[in-house]
Amino acid sequence: MLKRALLVGINRYAVKPLGGCVNDVLQIQDMLRSKFGFQPSDIRVLTDGDATRKGIEAGLDWLVAPGEGGGAGDVRVFHYSGHGSQVEDKDQEEPDGADECLVPIDADRSGYLVDDDLCRLYGHVPAGSNLTLIMDSCHSGTSQRGDDDVVFRFVDPPAAEMAAIERARLAYEERREEHLLEKLRVIRGKSEDELLALIRSERLSFDKKRRQFGDVDNREGNLLIAGCRSDQSSSDATIAGARHGALTYFLVKAVEAQGPSATYRQITTAVGPDLRRYRQTPQLEGTAAHKDWPIFAPFHS
Repeated sequence: MLKRALLVGINRYAVKPLGGCVNDVLQIQDMLRSKFGFQPSDIRVLTDGDATRKGIEAGLDWLVAPGEGGGAGDVRVFHYSGHGSQVEDKDQEEPDGADECLVPIDADRSGYLVDDDLCRLYGHVPAGSNLTLIMDSCHSGTSQRGDDDVVFRFVDPPAAEMAAIERARLAYEERREEHLLEKLRVIRGKSEDELLALIRSERLSFDKKRRQFGDVDNREGNLLIAGCRSDQSSSDATIAGARHGALTYFLVKAVEAQGPSATYRQITTAVGPDLRRYRQTPQLEGTAAHKDWPIFAPFHS
């Protein structure tokens, strides 16, 4: 059975530096080794200057590469603590016109890591592997409020990118209206309630379900734990006397309290009350069966 973990934490951004991301990585690294049997050779750590776009891409290639066992029973973890941002959705698949992205340390020179690209990478993980993504970052800038001690892990896109995102959003709205009009043209004799029900149904069928950071369901064995909803912000705050990401800190504490046999759903539920103090609602995405699987456990022994 293969175990691999890629842990990325970036504090030293030139713009909007953070304070808790490297501590997050150290917490997750210690937890994986002490609670889940990961060996030092099973874990790659990229912090600050090493967390370039090229470095993260190479780490992800290593993370998803097949091992000798063919994939069944493998456990793979990708933990990211740092800024998130948005770029134009060129495929016009997102209602808000934006694709989510990670912000490497050299994003100003090398660009962001976009969720569509990472989603394709997730799909290369061998069948039977458990791939768990832990995203302690923001991917929406709509809720930027906090006290003086809290920094939000989101970088505003440049003005030109914001304009492109707005154009993509309007184009999406136009395509959706055309879709609805086409459906409504064939309706005869429907009541107002029936028409409203049809409009709601067709709107949902047109919209891609809004998920955080890519469609994790592009393979059955993917699970995502995110620090907040897409309309909220993940906090970088002083907790217990040091800087941490709220999600990472309380996730590790929940595992310590409940033990490594706790399920993904139990752990995510346990961190909820703590994250509510930071106006965050943790998100868990994956199949129903895997949500009730022990965290970081192989699907096949």
